[in-house]
Amino acid sequence: MEQSNLPEAMRLQDKVVIITGAGGGIGRAMAVLFAAHGAAVVAVDVVAESVNDTLAAINSSDNCMAAGCDISNGEKVRQLFARVGQHYGRLDVLVNVAGIAGQGKALSQVDDASWQRMMDINLNGTFYCTRAAILLMRELEVKGSIVTVSSTGALSGESAVHYDTAKGALLSMTRSLAREMGSQ
Repeated sequence: MEQSNLPEAMRLQDKVVIITGAGGGIGRAMAVLFAAHGAAVVAVDVVAESVNDTLAAINSSDNCMAAGCDISNGEKVRQLFARVGQHYGRLDVLVNVAGIAGQGKALSQVDDASWQRMMDINLNGTFYCTRAAILLMRELEVKGSIVTVSSTGALSGESAVHYDTAKGALLSMTRSLAREMGSQ
């Protein structure tokens, strides 16, 4: 659909979008789609080389950026969002896609390190990015959007217990944030 045929709220020209997990899969596909509709995309992934590949696929006008960032580190996330704010002067959309999959483990097989890693990336990383986005949008006086990708496992319990727990918590966090921040 042409940009001019889209409702005004869906037009992406001159919008800045951060997409986590943009090094591959759903995140890369979303980065390509947002850029195709005119957005300046900040493609984020823990593997810097993978987002460089994403950037090469979408950056025809040099308005996009690749950023290697471990979203499980709150300070690194804060630094990334500050850099985006300085570079673009705005943030319109955050798309939380980054995550790791669970390896079909039963509760009795999930060790402490596996549990913590799953929560650090799939839950805490999304929290850190969402908080940083909200703070930046407020600072820059931008009414933006935050999209969080979860999993059917959050509802069905079909995957590993630590994965489903983290994804279910994302749904609760998203509902709570919608109530708190929806008008903004």
